[in-house]
Amino acid sequence: TATRETAVLDKLPVAKVVSTGTEYDSLQSAIDAITDNTEDSIELVRNVTISSNTESTVIGGNKKVVLDLKGYTIQSSNKNTIINNGTLEIISTARTEKAEGAEEENIVANAGTGKIINTAGNAINNTGTLNITSGTMQLNASSTSLIENSGTLNVNGGTLISDGYESIVINNTNVLTINSGTITNNGGNGTHIKNTGTVTLNDGTIKGVVPGFGNVELYGITGGDVYINGGSIYVDSYGCTYGVKTNGIVKMTGGTVTAFSNPMYGYSIYLEDSETEGIELTGGTINTNSLGRGAVYNLNTKEITISNTINGTVVNESNGTINIVGEANINTGEG
Repeated sequence: TATRETAVLDKLPVAKVVSTGTEYDSLQSAIDAITDNTEDSIELVRNVTISSNTESTVIGGNKKVVLDLKGYTIQSSNKNTIINNGTLEIISTARTEKAEGAEEENIVANAGTGKIINTAGNAINNTGTLNITSGTMQLNASSTSLIENSGTLNVNGGTLISDGYESIVINNTNVLTINSGTITNNGGNGTHIKNTGTVTLNDGTIKGVVPGFGNVELYGITGGDVYINGGSIYVDSYGCTYGVKTNGIVKMTGGTVTAFSNPMYGYSIYLEDSETEGIELTGGTINTNSLGRGAVYNLNTKEITISNTINGTVVNESNGTINIVGEANINTGEG
């Protein structure tokens, strides 16, 4: 009886193509039904459970899909749950239903409440264009990432979260732009964004806190080129913390970067040993509670320009030149 019941449930529709109103028993079938090079929306019609042996859902290069979670949850235990080679936007609008005997529909799921929860890693592997607008994506696994991006990823809202040990929220090898939303990693030795491409933070929040004891590190953005025009990065752990740690370009014109640690060291901006030119910290605020190591800790051998507000010290451990100019406001907290 249980086997038969499962088989029947497997055939229930899970998604609807909005333009036609047709429902399908898998996300893949709904995606395949969308006309190439024509944007269309797919709405979930119930919660979806994807087993570990299920093949990835693939969005072809000519597909333009808006996936509306409608307050439902996709629970997946397979790796690369969705492979996007086309254009994909993830949203979660409000869901309304009419109770039996009622005259009007009522909201049963508020906007933004839909979820994609993954327990294996790589909930989305993006090689195309991925836009995250609302909803929550969550990784419940260690030593893997929530999103693999080798295409263009725009975070315009929503929440991306991981609590896994040594986990990565976004592994970016190409172009990542954050305009809003929240990216959180509360896992030990966790990284919010591992970057070998380009990250631009215009707004939004990158925040992780790892309480407790032990030499557990926490990273905001590591590697690649980083442009901070607004928003905030905040990391706080018992072990060493790094707001931005890279041997690439860092240009900061606004926003806030904060790295706290007790009793270890908080490095808000950690410039690794390199000969990278064009590092400019000209706006925004950099904070740390680690006076001995520095809100800005420099191993770069080239010229660096600082003219923003720094609550902490600037430590130069290289033969590079640090130019402190203009309206720079460096508050060491000493004396």
